[in-house]
Formats: sequence, structure tokens, C-alpha cells
Amino acid sequence: MCATVFSTVANHPASRWPDTSFLLCGAQPLVAEILGRLQVPHFLRLYADVDEAIGEAISRPPYLRDELRLAPTPTAAAAARAFVREVCGYWQLALPDVTVMDRAVLLANELVTNAVVHAHTEIRLRLELRGDRLHFAVWDGSPTLLRLVNPDRESEGGRGLWLVEQLARAWGVNRHPDGGKVVWCVLNL
Repeated sequence: MCATVFSTVANHPASRWPDTSFLLCGAQPLVAEILGRLQVPHFLRLYADVDEAIGEAISRPPYLRDELRLAPTPTAAAAARAFVREVCGYWQLALPDVTVMDRAVLLANELVTNAVVHAHTEIRLRLELRGDRLHFAVWDGSPTLLRLVNPDRESEGGRGLWLVEQLARAWGVNRHPDGGKVVWCVLNL
């Protein structure tokens, strides 16, 4: 029972860093084992004692996640840029190198713009921070998979995935099990 409570609280939106610190220390061996099987330590660190827990309370957790739902409108890319700026600032990713935030904003802009232009469906932008990498995933309802094309210098558009290719550590497109597709990329911090 207690393992379910810890797992629920650790993944609840109100438990987002840095506002809320939820720490577990001095767990009985059986409780620690159950939490380990539920993979709770991936989201909620377990500490041997209170002093160790307090020492880690203000550090950024190794995993953070946030998501924004967007309509396929001309303002979606602007909303995505604002969302990424806010999240990167909140997660303290812009310090000391502001170019990280600029790159993150540009990547989100290009991925969301592609979804607006090509899919014409609801869009979900997810950001995940895993260690020193920022993961982007943009879901849309279109089953058509995108591919990289060489940009035409005369054309007004067509450079989105090329920019993603240049800025991201890796990127790709996958079909989503519930329909549609996910275009994703990873940015090194």
C-alpha cells in the first residue's frame, strides 16, 4: 500500500521540482525492496538517513517531464516556444549557457510547426530531462511519417527537419501505438 502512495506522489504534477521536495529516507528493507521493484527510485530517490536526504533536497532530480497540448493553429509554434522558455527556466537549464535555451526553443518551434503544417490534428509537445539530455517529443494524429529532405534555397519553407538534424544529438519519427506519430529529438545540455 505505501509503495503505491509513494509512486503516486512522486509522479503527481504537484511534486514538480523545485517547488516541492518529496524525499524518502530510512525505509525499512522490505519497503525499499518493494519501491525498487516498482522502479520508484527512478523518480523518487531513497536516502539512508535524514541528513543525506536534506543534502540532496535542493539539487535537480535526474528526471523531469512536462507536456503541452496544442491546437493545429498558426499560434501553436509561438505557444510552444513560450512553453519551452518557461520550462527551461523553471528547470534552470539556461544557466550558465543561454544557447541551450535558444536551441531548445528552436527545436520545439520546428517540430511543432511541422505538425501544424503537415498533420492538421491536435498536437502534444513533451519535454523530458534525463540527466544531461533534454528530450523532445511531438505527437500528432497523422499517420504519415516525415523524412529529411535537402532544403531548397529558393523555397520559403522545408528547412525544419534539416535544422533539427543540425542542432539535435539524435532525432527520429515513430508510429504511435494509439495512432498518429511521434517526431522526437534529443539535445545535449
